[in-house]
Parts: sequence; C-alpha cells; structure tokens
Amino acid sequence: MRFGQLFLDAYNELGSFRNKLQRLRDLGLNPSTTQTVLYDDVVAATQRIGCRVD
Repeated sequence: MRFGQLFLDAYNELGSFRNKLQRLRDLGLNPSTTQTVLYDDVVAATQRIGCRVD
C-alpha cells in the first residue's frame, strides 16, 4: 500500500489537560503548559477515522 500523505493526530479527553494542571497546582507545584505527545499506537487507514464531535 502506498500513501500520498501521512498525518499523525492526537486526541485528548475534553478538559483533561486543564484538570491535570489544576491538580498539580493544588499540590503546590508550578507545572509547565508545554505538552509533548508520544504516539504509542498508530493506525493506517484509507479514510479518516477517530473521534468525531456531533
């Protein structure tokens, strides 16, 4: 199978990052707002798949 393009996309639960920041701040920590996405699971598809918001 040949691909003309390859896209990597990340999906997060709505509000999960904001909630994590608040939990860390509640512990007296000063977390960075920089995010690093580590892809541990990649799916090859012939059409768009994934999360959809209705």
